[in-house]
Amino acid sequence: MNLFIPFSAGVAIYYYAALWPWNISTILSLDGGPNELVDLRDKSDAGSLNATIHAKSTQDFDVRWWRDGLINEEHTLVISMGDGKLAQWAIVDRLAFTSINSSTSTSTLPDNSVAPTSSPASSASTRSGSKTPLIAGLVVGIIGAILLSCS
Repeated sequence: MNLFIPFSAGVAIYYYAALWPWNISTILSLDGGPNELVDLRDKSDAGSLNATIHAKSTQDFDVRWWRDGLINEEHTLVISMGDGKLAQWAIVDRLAFTSINSSTSTSTLPDNSVAPTSSPASSASTRSGSKTPLIAGLVVGIIGAILLSCS
């Protein structure tokens, strides 16, 4: 099952997820591009190879995948369940995007977040109190819960 997330006028997108003490992954595809497997297993956790599937996350959500330098137009992110035997979940804690309006760049990153260090920063960037990431996170969370209950 795939989840399609359209976002308009964006120049960057950020995917946030927690890390888990067991093998789990999510597949992302932007604008019909190739599927990209995002490994969400916490490899720093020594017990991760023996953890049960219902163990709690070992690291809080953070940026695990991003794309920047996008053309400022509508984009679609497709989120799919991970590969093979791990394909029981599609994990999304938050999605955020950066868009350009007029001559000012606006980011929907929360105040306590830090964009990836390899992402170019603009001196014209400002943070916005937009509720878009919160709403997207809630919608994705509800859909995830429905998918889990249907499994």
